[in-house]
Amino acid sequence: MGEDPIGFDSGDFNFYRYVENSPIIFNDSAGLEAYNCTAPLHALGGSGLKSGPDLWGNPLYHQYSCVKINGKIVCGGQDRSDGPYSPGKPSKDTFNPKRCKKRKSNTCFEKCLIEKWKQPRPDYGLIGPGTNCQEYDDDANDDCFKKCLGKDKWTK
Repeated sequence: MGEDPIGFDSGDFNFYRYVENSPIIFNDSAGLEAYNCTAPLHALGGSGLKSGPDLWGNPLYHQYSCVKINGKIVCGGQDRSDGPYSPGKPSKDTFNPKRCKKRKSNTCFEKCLIEKWKQPRPDYGLIGPGTNCQEYDDDANDDCFKKCLGKDKWTK
């Protein structure tokens, strides 16, 4: 029934929006937990946290997000159905504390991501047409941050 523990860091002056302005009816017993995660791209022989580098020296990795809801951590992201340019599908990611970084969140944000993960995925593409895992995850996070925290973009 308390105010949002992240206070003004939520980007909102309303400290009860995290429980949809109803602290008596709703609660955030899961505790403001959202995670940005990476995994190696096995197709490129990656191991550890990242694969790569790409042609420009940047590390390559699979990116997805996880949220803790009712004590259970669920994850979602973008994968491909077949080759590098094929229909997108939900990734089968799991939470790994060595590959995931906790970040600020609220109940609205967590619910928003879960709803995004239920929607059909865009076509998958590495470069050019299509949406890769990093673009999909960044777009989902940006949309939910804008909706729930009033910010244009989230920061990793």
